[in-house]
Parts: sequence; C-alpha cells; structure tokens
Amino acid sequence: MAALPYSLNLRPMLVHERRLISQDDSMSMFFHLHFDYTDQATSTRFYRQVIILSLILCHCSEYTLQDIDYANFLRRFFSSVPISRELLDSILPRLAECARDMMIAQNNIEGRVLKHIDVRIVVARQPQVGDDHVRIHQHVPLPSQVVDLLEKVTSSSDQYCAICLEGFCNNGLKSEIVSTKCSHIFHKMCIAQWLHQCVSNRASYTCPLCRCGMI
Repeated sequence: MAALPYSLNLRPMLVHERRLISQDDSMSMFFHLHFDYTDQATSTRFYRQVIILSLILCHCSEYTLQDIDYANFLRRFFSSVPISRELLDSILPRLAECARDMMIAQNNIEGRVLKHIDVRIVVARQPQVGDDHVRIHQHVPLPSQVVDLLEKVTSSSDQYCAICLEGFCNNGLKSEIVSTKCSHIFHKMCIAQWLHQCVSNRASYTCPLCRCGMI
C-alpha cells in the first residue's frame, strides 16, 4: 500500500550552549525530533517528540530499510508517532539525510551540541475513484430533467428515430417526439436512454447524431 500524498518540511537546529557542558554530555549523541503532523482528510493534528541515537538515524537509507531486521528495529523508535508504516518508511531516508548533514556541520562547532529537527508532515486527502466525475457533474441536471427541457414536435409518417430506427408514426410510449437544439428529432424515450448511457460512460450530454452539446 503506497503512502498518501504528503508534504515534508524539515527544520534542523544545532543548539550550542556552553553553560550545559558541565551537565551530562551523553544527550549530544542523540537527535531530538519534534513531529508536527496534520492529516487534511480527517482534520487530525498531533505533536510528538522522538529521541534517537545519532548513529542509528544516520545509518538509515532506502537500501538499509530493505533489511527487515534493521527496518523493524528502527521503526520501534518511532512507535509513539501514530503514522502508517508506509509514510514512515517514505520520510525516514530524507530525515536521515538531513541528520547526516547536521553531523558534518557540528564538526565545526566546539563544545556540546544538541541536535534538533522539527519535522512537519502534512498529509493530503487521497482522491477517491469517481471524485473527478462527481466534481464535473455535480451541477449537471439529470437525464430526465434534460429530456423535459427538449421541445416537443410532430413528425410526418416517413420519418424515423435515428436511435431505435422505428418510424415516428408508431403508437405507444415512443410516439412522443422531441427535438434537440441542433434540430435532430428522436423518440423521447430513446433520447432519455441515450442520456442515461452518457452518464454511465461519464460523457457529456450530446446529440447521438452530430455530437452537439444538448445543454
């Protein structure tokens, strides 16, 4: 399953405070990751902090994630961040690349350095099948409404419907005849069925003879 469309913004910070040197320097061996996550589909937002050893994070890449044991080991560090495995695996290589750049930068700084990365993730809504169709047709009238707007006409006995190929002189329901704005005439029932087919095929309402738009 592929990760949903998302945007990722990383803001690295190297915090150098000399007054902290006397304290436990082991914390400088870690990355402090601050997650700001937004899911636009569910209007969900949360904040989480993860502390991970620098060597472990920097070792991550698209290739190392192919090692199942290593990948599972790394994912455990992010178990408190409620995002999908697919999304996590997608952002980890970029996060690790940022961490490696920070490790190089800290070599130019004397003393204790605390490494922070603000991780902002915005997950977009996943388009659903048929969304485009609904968006295009949400203001389009129903086939029955279109048919009711067509002009009712009479026809001579030698004319026939181009859809069913039956003469307009036939009795019954098909005897009602309508004309499109392109001046082609059909049985009302036949053109209604044609318009329903247009909807099924996600096509515009057009004349079956000349393809002129009917609305």
